[in-house]
Amino acid sequence: IIGPGGMGKTRFSLAFAEQCLGLTATHYPDGVYFVTLTNVNPIPEMAVSDQISLAINQGLGLTPEWGGVSAGLPKQQLLDYLRPRRLLLILDNFEHLQHGHLLLAELHQAAPLIRLIVTSRERLNLYEERIFRLTGLTLPQLDEVPRAGTSSRLGRAWQLSTLAQAEAV
Repeated sequence: IIGPGGMGKTRFSLAFAEQCLGLTATHYPDGVYFVTLTNVNPIPEMAVSDQISLAINQGLGLTPEWGGVSAGLPKQQLLDYLRPRRLLLILDNFEHLQHGHLLLAELHQAAPLIRLIVTSRERLNLYEERIFRLTGLTLPQLDEVPRAGTSSRLGRAWQLSTLAQAEAV
C-alpha cells in the first residue's frame, strides 16, 4: 500500500487486518500480525535486514533465544519461524528502510504460505510486488459556484447538494 504521508495507509491496513481476523481458520490459521517499523532506525553496526527482522520477531512474540541453532541471528530466526506457517504479516512504515526490501523477497521465497502487506510512501520495486495506491479524496468543484447577487437560499442549496456528492470536505 503506497501513498503520501497522512493519506491513511496505516488506518487502511489496520481495517484490512480486522477484516482478515475472520479468515484466520481458513486463510491465516497461524494468525494476523501488524508490525510497525516506525522505531527502526538503521545503524551502521547492524544490517538493515537484521534490524527489520528483529522488529518483526518482536511483533511475532519471538525472543532472541527462540530457534535453537538460529538463536541470536534475527533474520535466520525469522525465516525459520515463518517457513511452515500460513499467516498475514502487515509491515507498517517501510519507507525509511528501502535498503531492506530484499528481506521481503527472501521472506516470500522461504515462506511461500505467508502473505505480506507493506505500507510505504514509495514502491519497493520487487518482482512480487503488487501496488495498491491510496490517493486523496476528491473535493467539490468550485467552478459552478453561484454568482454574487443570487439569492443566499440558492447558494446554500448549491453548497449542500455539492458537498453531499463529494468524497471529502
